[in-house]
Amino acid sequence: RAHLECAIHVHDLPYFATRPVSLQSDLRWFLRKGIMSDGLGETTSVAGPAKHPEVAFSHAVRVLISGETHLSGGQSLDFFNFFLAPYTMSLDDKTVRQLIQTFLYELTQILAVHGGIIATTTLNFEVETPAFLKKEKAVLPGGVLGQDTYGDYEREAIRLLNLFLSTMAEGDF
Repeated sequence: RAHLECAIHVHDLPYFATRPVSLQSDLRWFLRKGIMSDGLGETTSVAGPAKHPEVAFSHAVRVLISGETHLSGGQSLDFFNFFLAPYTMSLDDKTVRQLIQTFLYELTQILAVHGGIIATTTLNFEVETPAFLKKEKAVLPGGVLGQDTYGDYEREAIRLLNLFLSTMAEGDF
């Protein structure tokens, strides 16, 4: 009633009781634990922790696609370049660009989940290591927490950001 009388505004009112509007996910959890689309691994296949860069990027897309089925609005992944930097460290620019292109293509397929409507997805990049991440142990390939910290990956994270921006600027096929 308050919404109808304009006393309050409930964003995406038709979904209010069944779906949150938005979500921000921590990619580290999925890189460490893997992906279970139903949350239990009982009715769908389960992917373990990412051991390879292709799988790490794929996990990021799957997190966003899975989230889209449960939200009425947008979602985001924070510190995207820092959390994926341990996976791209040993790759040349051409290979990283291909990973980014594949990621972006797969990301646009979310529109199939929303009936042809492109969902709002935000990837947050950093231009330097956030203070709280400087000493945080990095999730390494295989979901392992090594001795490396995200501060150790600053140079790679910046390279990943630059490659992402230049790939976006080039456009798709």
